[in-house]
Amino acid sequence: MWIGAGGQVRFGVLLVLLTILSVKGEDPFFFWSLRYRVQCGHQKTFEPDLVNEYARQGCRDVIAHEDSLSHVNSPQNRFFNQRKKDNLPKPYKGAHFTANDESLYEVKITRNKLLRLTKYAVIFSWSKNSNFCKTKGVKYSPGLRKGKFLCVELRHDLIDT
Repeated sequence: MWIGAGGQVRFGVLLVLLTILSVKGEDPFFFWSLRYRVQCGHQKTFEPDLVNEYARQGCRDVIAHEDSLSHVNSPQNRFFNQRKKDNLPKPYKGAHFTANDESLYEVKITRNKLLRLTKYAVIFSWSKNSNFCKTKGVKYSPGLRKGKFLCVELRHDLIDT
């Protein structure tokens, strides 16, 4: 859609159909699976299978750490081994996703550990009664940043909160 008035501004509308995918086998998590291609910012378009595999790997990485939410937020752990801390879930402070009255967290998976270039980020909620990714209240806005942001919820019965 093009709109005039002192210049043309192009608005892109991203419609993504989300469906629940129950993952069986070795993947102890579930998440919303994308059916259509996704474009984030000005990056290339990603096929659903690739995006869904990012989500699977991100969840595996989160679960592998076996760190509780209280440990992540604990002030006394602020200065422990920075190398380990970089891979832990952190409170999500971006503007790409919003959830009413619910804290979101993220894990960034890097493609180059030396330069810390983000390959993708997994956004999720630790809440037992989470509505994140279950309602249309979840919003995605590419903004000025570029990257892959995934909407993920981990199974509460497998997480020590």
